[in-house]
Amino acid sequence: RGFRSEGSKLQLTIAIAANLIKTRGMFCWLEGAAVIGQNPQNTGVPGLLTISKVGEIKLELDGELSYPIHPYELPPEQAGQLPQGRRIIGRLTNCQNNLAILDSLLLTSYPWLSISDQSQSYVADYCLLGNGTGAISEESLTFSHFRVELKGLDEWLNLNVISGELIATDTVSVTKAVSYKNIKFEYNNDDGNLLIETMTSDPFSLLFFSPKSSRKVVFKQTDWLEFTPRSELSIGSMCQEFTRLEEFFAILLGGYLRLSWPYLIKENGEEQEWYRLYYPRGPVPDFEPTNWNLLTQFSWMHLTLGDLYYGSKVRREAYGPGYYLYLASMRNDKLYAEHKFVNLIWAVESLHRNKRTESPLPNGQVLRILGRFSDPIDKADLKWLKGKLKYAQDPTLEERIVDTFSALPLNLDMKALRRFSKRCAERRNQISHTGGPTTEETYKEFSEDLARLTNALSYLHHALLLHEIGLDAEHLKLAMTKTILAQRQIVPALRDVGLIVGAD
Repeated sequence: RGFRSEGSKLQLTIAIAANLIKTRGMFCWLEGAAVIGQNPQNTGVPGLLTISKVGEIKLELDGELSYPIHPYELPPEQAGQLPQGRRIIGRLTNCQNNLAILDSLLLTSYPWLSISDQSQSYVADYCLLGNGTGAISEESLTFSHFRVELKGLDEWLNLNVISGELIATDTVSVTKAVSYKNIKFEYNNDDGNLLIETMTSDPFSLLFFSPKSSRKVVFKQTDWLEFTPRSELSIGSMCQEFTRLEEFFAILLGGYLRLSWPYLIKENGEEQEWYRLYYPRGPVPDFEPTNWNLLTQFSWMHLTLGDLYYGSKVRREAYGPGYYLYLASMRNDKLYAEHKFVNLIWAVESLHRNKRTESPLPNGQVLRILGRFSDPIDKADLKWLKGKLKYAQDPTLEERIVDTFSALPLNLDMKALRRFSKRCAERRNQISHTGGPTTEETYKEFSEDLARLTNALSYLHHALLLHEIGLDAEHLKLAMTKTILAQRQIVPALRDVGLIVGAD
């Protein structure tokens, strides 16, 4: 019994640690132009809302929300997706933000299949938590901008704004002056407006209205980013914009940092209503930005950050897998060496194809050769041969790697780059066509060489993305050769595979 008790405590501790929010409330459908201050306090169904640390959202109701259509009347492809296109709102207890809006719902229990169990449960793609009191409806649930606190980016931003000065001191008292300034960087482009600003909490504003002395006075600086699109966006569209922003910072920092949960802001006349957005984000990458592992600095791009951000979104759409396959490897560094290696190879191939806009048609030489086999007797063989030669004019993988990375302004030695590219192509072929190492080497030797190639490929591809989104050549070379990260990891990784960044 004692062991079970300890087990229960352990399970409870794990459950608490795994959840950001676990609170009860009253819930109902968001119908028409609902007034948030009134719904669903009197008409709702009690239930439990849980949001995990990685943003998984679950609602467990004690009862049942009615449907506008009986489940049996729905087409089979909509089963479990009830109610399609609808949202649930709730008033929460014991929660600072006492209003919840759940969007993109999936029903995970079916009470109509059981007479005894009349409860319902849902999972949601998005949950908004706030203190909204104005009118809201499904048609008007759009937002003008989002804000996010840039926690963890202190050393990258390096925007320390608080300073102190000793004014006077004697045996009884000490007088000091504290000053700070709020800094703003604004960027405009065709996509919207980007703003980075510092904000400092001022305890003197409270002390001035208090006749009593205080035991503690704290000045605290926070850094914020705000993005305002050209028009109001839905919850899902704002979430996509935020994800693009998080990916952009991963490219700048050199590692994938999970930003804080963003606030979506809705204009309500002259006032604003703020809602914290939660959504499933997957495992938290193990990356904490410090001067030891940062690839760039904000000071390099404080005038051009908006253009770089816009460039990253344009390149993401243009290059597709060549862009986000690399980001996927940054999010999850717990992959097998083979998996990470082929991900990077696919990314290089995809990016190279998109940049070249290749045609799969045979070239003139191939067509002339095929013309010699025009005898009707050989039609089947001719069709087979045409299929085999369809991509005969395409560059080899080795040529693609050379062509892709030779565009970097790093003065790479071309002979060394060709040797490196040939090794990468050979290893990819071994994985694809022979299933692994040859009989002449052990798997340990194979995997160690693959790790070296993967490491170098990763840094080269990262440099390529920085180059493609618009980072200037001077700062790109500085990032890859002179930063602490470059000296400790990047340069040794390139040297391990025979690559050396050339001198100016």
